[in-house]
Amino acid sequence: MLINKLYDKDGNPILYDLKNEFAEIINLVGTETNVEKWRKYKSYKVDRYSEFGIDCDVSCLAIQVYYKGWKFLNRVKPTKQYVKNPKSDGIVIREYKYQFILRNTRPFEYYRGDTMTSFTNTYNHFIKHYVENENISEEIERLAKNYHTIGNMIPIPSGLNISRAGKYAKYDYWDLTMCKIKEWYDSDCDKKRNQVLNELLNGGSNTIDSINRWLEKFSTWKEFVDENYLSSYVDQTSYNPILFWESHSYDNAELPTNEKSFLNYLRLLNEYIEKRNKEILTDIKS
Repeated sequence: MLINKLYDKDGNPILYDLKNEFAEIINLVGTETNVEKWRKYKSYKVDRYSEFGIDCDVSCLAIQVYYKGWKFLNRVKPTKQYVKNPKSDGIVIREYKYQFILRNTRPFEYYRGDTMTSFTNTYNHFIKHYVENENISEEIERLAKNYHTIGNMIPIPSGLNISRAGKYAKYDYWDLTMCKIKEWYDSDCDKKRNQVLNELLNGGSNTIDSINRWLEKFSTWKEFVDENYLSSYVDQTSYNPILFWESHSYDNAELPTNEKSFLNYLRLLNEYIEKRNKEILTDIKS
């Protein structure tokens, strides 16, 4: 089975880099560093309407994990993504990208996988400020692989990720997303909930209805955390989201300029992803 790639010979979960699913397409070499592999992956470009676009988080392997691990998806058969091509007025079936369509709802609900926290912004910040720091370099190399493991992926409504990330992916950090989602669960009326989602989506209000329907599938904040394997991202006593660095917020979203704070952020994020990867894979195996 394809999903067996995620375990060692003894059946223990491993940190499998899903860029390997496209090794031939992007010409990966075993001796390359994780950062070099990420650069190759990022440099692979095709027309937006091409059937040969690639994304680790909607790959065949990733979609199998969502199917097995997420209750609201495990009776929904995954299908290949499709897109209308205005140049030809035809439908393009994407060869390597998959999605879930909930057809028992009106309107249909579309779900896809996405990465939870951006690597690009973090990497650019590292190159600009800390490239000579060996400890930070090690964590960047670690994150270049972890970024495309199951531990940093989650099935969400189509359109959520690009909206919540904001311009230049300024808010593409999962702690900020968690804070807004908790605020949604803490709100006592639809008006307040829609206001929270409008802030989460940076004004992208056209997807608010689909986000509401997604969050309503989990009756409480705790259930949302537990069923999305997000316990690493919350304080175990209060169940409040843990910020990646001190004072991180929508009003203060820029990465830390303090060397120690940036290193702590990297270590924290890598730890969270690795713990979550193990939790997900242990669960779906059982």
